[in-house]
Amino acid sequence: MTGTQIMDLAAAHPTLEWIKQTWIGEFVRSSTWAFPALQSLHFIGMTLLIGVVGVIDLRVLGVARGLPLHPLHRFLPLAFFGFGLNLLTGIFSSAMILTSTPSIRVSG
Repeated sequence: MTGTQIMDLAAAHPTLEWIKQTWIGEFVRSSTWAFPALQSLHFIGMTLLIGVVGVIDLRVLGVARGLPLHPLHRFLPLAFFGFGLNLLTGIFSSAMILTSTPSIRVSG
């Protein structure tokens, strides 16, 4: 995907522009640490999601047969929390990247 296509994608989604104009978007753009914090939270959410689902998948595939599958289900709320965290941080990160990054606007 070229820079022009990415800018067309950003222009095609006025929701991203709206998110950029909210108080959270303003805070992320004006702060030096907010965007890296969003990225760190995004990574933590992905780790929670992949970690929990990965352990359950491995158990279903036959790894650690002595471990019952039912007790692993209590960790599913962590996976859902990780998914929600990824969703929120991903939306705000995408809005900042697609609408504010000079390298995307210049390239293409």
